[in-house]
Amino acid sequence: MKRSRLATGRRMGRQAAALVLWLIVSLAAPAAAVAGPSGQATAVTLQEALRTGQVEAWAEPLAMGFRQPMLLLHVASRSGASLHVTIPRGTHLNAPDASFADLVVSDPVECTAVAETAVEVNAFSLAADRSFPAATGSYRYMVANAIDEKLLRLLDIIAKRSAPDRFAAQLAVWSANSGRALEQIGATLPTAPEPGELEEAQHLLDLTEVPAISGSAIALIVGGVLAAAALLAVLLAWRDHRKKETLVEPLSPVVSRPGRPSRPPEPPKPPRRPPTPQPRPVTDPELKANATPARSQPRPRLVGVSGPLTGREFDLAECCLISRSPIEWVIIAEASVSAPHAALDLSQPSGCIKDLNSTNGVTVGAERLGKRWVDLAPGQEFSLGPAVTMACSAGSVRVTGGRLAGRSFRVGTGLIVISRTMMPVLETGDDDRRISDAHALLRLEEGVLSVKDLNSSNGTTIDTQPVEGEASLQPGQRLGLGGSEFEFQEGE
Repeated sequence: MKRSRLATGRRMGRQAAALVLWLIVSLAAPAAAVAGPSGQATAVTLQEALRTGQVEAWAEPLAMGFRQPMLLLHVASRSGASLHVTIPRGTHLNAPDASFADLVVSDPVECTAVAETAVEVNAFSLAADRSFPAATGSYRYMVANAIDEKLLRLLDIIAKRSAPDRFAAQLAVWSANSGRALEQIGATLPTAPEPGELEEAQHLLDLTEVPAISGSAIALIVGGVLAAAALLAVLLAWRDHRKKETLVEPLSPVVSRPGRPSRPPEPPKPPRRPPTPQPRPVTDPELKANATPARSQPRPRLVGVSGPLTGREFDLAECCLISRSPIEWVIIAEASVSAPHAALDLSQPSGCIKDLNSTNGVTVGAERLGKRWVDLAPGQEFSLGPAVTMACSAGSVRVTGGRLAGRSFRVGTGLIVISRTMMPVLETGDDDRRISDAHALLRLEEGVLSVKDLNSSNGTTIDTQPVEGEASLQPGQRLGLGGSEFEFQEGE
């Protein structure tokens, strides 16, 4: 009996030790995940690296527009040594000019800084009444301190949404940063928000008012629950042991009394047969784990099949511009301005202008422009449709009439495109010089490519037929640009 109790106590001690060890490993797992995989140095935040002088950092505009600002963030190690740097959500970027809006990083990214590393970051604007730089790569945003806790909580909530409306999220950020009502902000915008966008933005703001539980509090709660579970397991094991000890206590022998026949002993009961195991149902997560992974959607593209650009491939976005050379953008957020609307060439002192097959046209003096470039006199005004009047000089373009009168844009001497919105540019380079700068506009919807010639010098064709206005390009058809032909493919 004493040996049995001793063995049982040792077994229960081992069970309790195993439970405590499991509890320690469970609590240590989150900390190990934060530290990163073995062999990797612990990452340092960009703010900490800047404060200690380990790196230099700045950001350049990559795609501007209040619906989706995107920047190219440069991080350079001062010592030249490799440094793993994290750019956390909520990193504040100071604008290069007081007329531009400050930005805040919306999605965290990581990079390894050596001599100089550049990563793309998405951002939100922090001021609805400020604009964005017109020319990409011409301005530097500098990294500032982190933003306040309420706005950071809003960014975390936006990131956790499965498919957030980007413009509704931007409205919520403007409201949270300025303290103004959503209706007041919407009244100041060039295009009024839809009711659904306002409702979504208000829902995001309401979620920020719910107090958030910190990570340390969650760790304490989980630790307490695990400790209580371990203690309960030990108590249940001790209770089961006491029951078994009572059942195996030796019984007193039966003594027969004289004159009475003794009762024969009962035959031992047959051992209870174990239940037949039933087939375990397969759960949905297991089906998903064993399922064949879905193939990624093919990427539509243009493939050069003849001419100087044979073999070149260009992946297509939903809306993009084909141009031989890089483009500088001047964004005029007016409904009467097309996307794109007109092109400027300021390589000469007075400059010249061309209509890019816009809806409302370009007027110089009393004459509406056709397909050709027209020279401008120094300081001469030109009109984009009925609502916007502009003028240009060396190094700048300014709005002289309309709702945005007084706004000015600093530009270089390359091709300048005036547009309602910015879009990606597919640069073909100088291998085919018959392709114009701002040659054609492509829109991709549900596998069908819409093509619009922008009054190019040598025109645009589909299967050798000239494109007049706007035409559709089906997969397998050929798109002619300058001296080259491209086949439209859905991808592989």
